Amino acid sequence: MLTLTTPLEETVAYKELVAIGEKRGEKRGEKNTQIEVALRMLKKGFELKTICELTGISLEEVQKEKLRMKL
Repeated sequence: MLTLTTPLEETVAYKELVAIGEKRGEKRGEKNTQIEVALRMLKKGFELKTICELTGISLEEVQKEKLRMKL
């Protein structure tokens, strides 16, 4: 069924979608930053446990990144 919306409703819906997209982008950006820090720590020889504690990344993810780097 086709429903008609007012310009105000469209504006509100658009702003809500933009806000959702920004939150997702922030989370992705934060995660990417954590991974970059973890990679630098891996290159410097930090222990996996220490990397997990300081970055908040799971052990499995750090191990996956380590394999990707082939360290």
